Amino acid sequence: MNWKERLVRRLARRFHLDDSLDFIESMGRIGSEADVMAPTDLLPMAARLVTRGIYTQMAIQPNRDYVLPYWATRQFDENDVSFIPRMSWCAMNVTHRNWTAVGVPGSEREVAIDPRGLVTPWFEGWSLDTWLRLDDETFFPSRRPVRDQQHVENLPLVRTRFDFGPLQLELETFASGSGELEVVMLQARVTNTSDRHLAPTLYFSIRPFNPEGCALVKKIELTAPDTFTVNHCLGLQFAERPTIVYCSNGRQGDCAFHLRVAESRPRTECAAGLATAYAAFPLKLPPGETQTRTATATTRPQACFNRRAAALRSYDYADRRNEARAEWRRRQQEGLTVTFADRDLTAAFQRCKSHLLLVDDGDAITPGIMTYHHYWFRDAAYLVTALDRLGLHESAKRKLLDYPQKQQPDGFFLSQPGEWDSAGQAIWTLVEHARLTGDREYLIRIYESLVRGADWIAKTRRRETSPPTKGLLPPGFSAEHFGPNDYYYWDDFWGAAGLRDVAWAAEMLGMRDEWVRFERETEQFLADIRASLQLAMDRIGEEVMPTGPHRRFDCAAIGVLAALYPLRLFEPQDPWMGNTLAALRERCFCQGLFFQQMIHSGLNAYLSMHIAHCELFRRDAVCWPLIRRVLELATSAGTWPEAIHPHTHGGVMGDGMHLWAAADWLLLMRDLLLFEENDTLVITPAAPLDWFAWGSRTEVRRAPTHFGVVSYRLEGFAEETRLEIDADWRAAPRRIEWNFPFAATTAVVDGREINVNDCRVTFPAGTSEVRLKRSV
Repeated sequence: MNWKERLVRRLARRFHLDDSLDFIESMGRIGSEADVMAPTDLLPMAARLVTRGIYTQMAIQPNRDYVLPYWATRQFDENDVSFIPRMSWCAMNVTHRNWTAVGVPGSEREVAIDPRGLVTPWFEGWSLDTWLRLDDETFFPSRRPVRDQQHVENLPLVRTRFDFGPLQLELETFASGSGELEVVMLQARVTNTSDRHLAPTLYFSIRPFNPEGCALVKKIELTAPDTFTVNHCLGLQFAERPTIVYCSNGRQGDCAFHLRVAESRPRTECAAGLATAYAAFPLKLPPGETQTRTATATTRPQACFNRRAAALRSYDYADRRNEARAEWRRRQQEGLTVTFADRDLTAAFQRCKSHLLLVDDGDAITPGIMTYHHYWFRDAAYLVTALDRLGLHESAKRKLLDYPQKQQPDGFFLSQPGEWDSAGQAIWTLVEHARLTGDREYLIRIYESLVRGADWIAKTRRRETSPPTKGLLPPGFSAEHFGPNDYYYWDDFWGAAGLRDVAWAAEMLGMRDEWVRFERETEQFLADIRASLQLAMDRIGEEVMPTGPHRRFDCAAIGVLAALYPLRLFEPQDPWMGNTLAALRERCFCQGLFFQQMIHSGLNAYLSMHIAHCELFRRDAVCWPLIRRVLELATSAGTWPEAIHPHTHGGVMGDGMHLWAAADWLLLMRDLLLFEENDTLVITPAAPLDWFAWGSRTEVRRAPTHFGVVSYRLEGFAEETRLEIDADWRAAPRRIEWNFPFAATTAVVDGREINVNDCRVTFPAGTSEVRLKRSV
């Protein structure tokens, strides 16, 4: 026992924590002992989650009569399927972690919008709610069903609609501005659908809640007839002056208790952080008429200077909306665009592309807008590669050129201590950009960093010298959805891919000695992985790959699929891979999706897509029910949480707008249309029959590939299906492989008839048109 351990033991005895210390020490031995017990970089985030959770529980339990956000309304209701007992003393949203977002292109700030239109302008801060009162009844959206919530034209412009008796309420939200003053604009439209005159009152309310939990609101003040400050910062402004404003603190209760007051109360303070406020707008609506009111909020806390308040007043809703819509439409059309025969797939692709662009912060890209508004090499491997495969190369390159600055002196690409997969992930992402762009100058610029990273992998894996861990990377936390610290083949596959890709880079740059060295190192690493896998399968008595050499087969085996997707280290028809896919489907599926038991504890959209992607590479149409189910469980706004509750179908884990899932959807849709396999370009590897039906059209425009930029059109006619290809080859593939879901005997390739191998035809890269007739 060293001096640090003795000191910890002494302190534990002093504060009567001996038994707790035993549990903590034993936790590190559940898997394999590692140098780092847990990623210390996550401690601030974990501390914030826990302390906010304790505060949220203490704040909500005695204030159940408050107008709570949607998630809390359901989760604290003992009669709701979402009800969660509260023995833990920590209340977190674990049943409806669902949100979408709006933002300004290129900005680091995104604004969250929950399923009932609650807008959270500041990061994890206060929220803006919209209420409607008619006669003696008040409509609170968090307590009522929603008609729908959609992204207008699949852009970051969100519309949420409700029915309230004879009234319809529509909330439209988008972000605007640039530089110092970025804002979110919310317009409420109230329509009278009855045949009589109505006089409802519309309320905009400042709330001390958000989709994660409570937010501390300690002071609200109306500093001008149209302007609220929140916590001493410029917060909210209205296009029209409200008739009544009312501010309340925790002792006086929710401002919703005081909707009938005759006089305004323009300020309040609350040391407990539970201040609320509303601004009331009486409306007079003849039959069929619509009236609007607009609120504008800053997207980050800023001092309330007169010039800033004046700048907000100059923002015209219609002008700003048109500008935002035009800019997002322009960005939506950049790079790869697709049209599927299935409109739902086209719309989902467009939404996910918009969402990916939304979290592109310039030098970084994040897998979430709230919980996961952080940068990790693991998530970025999918997010940045999605940017690259969408043809947004400059955006991807801007992030990648910063990677060498994130590298440690020993060559390790550090995301967090104890997560060894990041080394291979950084290298793979860096090299994939070079494969897709052919940018030799870029490759020269990053080459030294690549070699240092590969040397770290080669050196680190040699620390393990005895089977079954011989030649593997050391135990660590890895991706959190595998379990406790242990040896994980996921880390090893990423490491092997990193070595392979540095060998490719060396070959491209004519560095023969390093090419040969890293080729040999890759072969040895893969041999060590296969030897360890064989020992592990012998131990468990079946030919399925567990997640690590000491584990039995369980849901964490999802990690070994990285050997096929995305890394292509294994051949698609590898029997171990086939057996593992089958075992995951048989033992780890629930309601048609992969169910992750480790930490996520929910139906998992992005990991289900990993299974579908592997099956796609195997040309297996069994992927389609899984793809359809993933799409079915997206929210109406087209987002997925990290994991989905099997009963509420709300989010239970991670960010409620999980951008890794959006990136996986984009990568999956791209590979449904075309992908590279060694020296072959594969088109429609597992297309459904309706893509070939009369009147159908599938189109790919400007798709980057390892061979160059490819466009094609697939059209169904009465007697044939026609494929037209337009490619700008940088290094043409040896062949193109076109797959179809029916048997055929002949095809006409640029006017020449050739034989067809059942459901597949291959032809040269210079081909411009293929006509295919079905066999009867």
